[in-house]
Amino acid sequence: IEDVLEGNQRAKLEMTNGVVHLVLFHLEYEDRVVASELDMVLGLGFLLTVHGSGWDPHMSHHLGGGTESVLRHGPDHLLWALCDDIVDGYFPFSDELGDAIDQVQDEVMLKATPQTLERVFELKRQLIEVRRSISPVREVFNQLTNRDMPLIDEDEIVYFRDVYDHLIRLTDELDMYRELASATLDVYLTQVNNNLSVIMKRLTGVTVIL
Repeated sequence: IEDVLEGNQRAKLEMTNGVVHLVLFHLEYEDRVVASELDMVLGLGFLLTVHGSGWDPHMSHHLGGGTESVLRHGPDHLLWALCDDIVDGYFPFSDELGDAIDQVQDEVMLKATPQTLERVFELKRQLIEVRRSISPVREVFNQLTNRDMPLIDEDEIVYFRDVYDHLIRLTDELDMYRELASATLDVYLTQVNNNLSVIMKRLTGVTVIL
């Protein structure tokens, strides 16, 4: 209860007094990336979720036909369904960041301007925010699929492992985008230096003529 009320800075997994406490983050885009905390507590015969109004568990694509088919397999299966939906929601952010980086790279190659530099730094900040929310989740599901947890049926582990595979792919993509953003900044600086060299050559030529 204390952890739920105080909030957490990163995703985590804890076993306390016979219950599993899982912390994930839901991502939204409102001019910038906004991460909101989701607390899930799995116990014997129940699953408790604590979250803000920005996330509705009933909107999960696994619950589109109602909760009965999911609940038939137990609360651990419902936990997987919600986690899978949250992780799937990360992919659009990753794709959007990738497209934005491609666009800013084209802008840098076309003309290096202060506005382009500002856009590069904004993308780097967004990448840090998204990675801070997603990267720890990978370790959470690594523990979830490799630790002995009585509340999660052995047959359910394969579902959680599928989510873990998605997270590996996501974190790899984010690492690649971070490298691309850094490379774009290097290209910008190179372009500025090249432009400065051209100007200095012209000024030197004018000086020699005078």
